[in-house]
Amino acid sequence: MDTKNGLKDKVIRQVKRFLPFYLFTFLPLISSCGDFFELDTHEALKAAKITIGQRVVALATGDVYKVPVSFTPSDVPTTTVLWLAEDESVATVRNDSVVGVGEGITRLFAFSVLDNLRDTCYAYVMPSLEVMAGRYAYDMVVYADVTVHGTPVTQANADDYRVIAFVGDQVRGVGQMRKYKDKEYMELRIWGPSPSSDEQVELRCYLSKEARIEVFATTGLTFDGLQHGSLKNPLKLVLDDKAKEYVPDIADEDDNPIIDDGDKAEFEGDDSDFPADDNDED
Repeated sequence: MDTKNGLKDKVIRQVKRFLPFYLFTFLPLISSCGDFFELDTHEALKAAKITIGQRVVALATGDVYKVPVSFTPSDVPTTTVLWLAEDESVATVRNDSVVGVGEGITRLFAFSVLDNLRDTCYAYVMPSLEVMAGRYAYDMVVYADVTVHGTPVTQANADDYRVIAFVGDQVRGVGQMRKYKDKEYMELRIWGPSPSSDEQVELRCYLSKEARIEVFATTGLTFDGLQHGSLKNPLKLVLDDKAKEYVPDIADEDDNPIIDDGDKAEFEGDDSDFPADDNDED
């Protein structure tokens, strides 16, 4: 209940902040068109819908991503949206763009100024990609050619496709593009606590321009302190249309999964997720 009250207070502050803009924008329309708010128009708006285009927005700390939002029907009178982040220590929203602040998961709320239309999604901010190698005494190395949806990863586009080695939720290595003579390749140094810990290593690709993470199908990769691939025969890391999206574990207060990484259906927020509205009918 306290959380919902806190969210409601934030919404009220946002409305007060933008109220002069709305009055300046819409008051002339109302004054010049006596039937602007006819009953038929109002009923049409009740059938309208706002949809956030991604159920999870994945970011690195400091990254910025403009969240896709659509309206149905597309010819609604205005597409102005108010945003609210449940935990601003994880992410904030500025000018319709999500900013990664710190590691964690938080909900994002989108409110349209039209007839209380609303939707919600999640922002997932990854752990720091600055691997503290000094914490670990041992490493293994992977030499690879990387292709993401038909695009070879090179020094020119490496920031768009970050290859990251995870052990559980820990970042153990981040790929770096190298060049030997005319050949470009990725060197991924993965760190561990012992020469051969047999920890399961999962390689993920952070597609920064799309704010999403996909998983390479590298089955059986464990931390063994050895070299995998070479300059002459690098490993082939490929993401294609069958690649699995990485979705973090998100549960409600009763530990029931909210998002299942095997469920590709469109995610839609439930009205119970939103701050209580005193004008809502029982």
